[in-house]
Amino acid sequence: MPKKATKSASKSGGSYCLKCKKNTPSVNPRQSRTSTGRNIVKSTCSVCGSGKSKLVSGKGIFDVIGGLF
Repeated sequence: MPKKATKSASKSGGSYCLKCKKNTPSVNPRQSRTSTGRNIVKSTCSVCGSGKSKLVSGKGIFDVIGGLF
C-alpha cells in the first residue's frame, strides 16, 4: 500500500525542488495565476536557482509563505 503524502515542506521551511530532489528554501515568492485561473505561488530555489511553483487553494501569498516557503 503506498504511503500518503505528508506536509514535510511546511515543517522544513521550504518546498520541494524537482532539480535538487529535496525540500529546499525558497527565494522571492510571488503570487500568480495559471492560464486556467488557478492560484499559484512561484519562487526560486536558493540552492540551484531553478524555478519552483506551488498550487494553492484560494489563499493569498501571505497565508502561504509562512507554511510552504
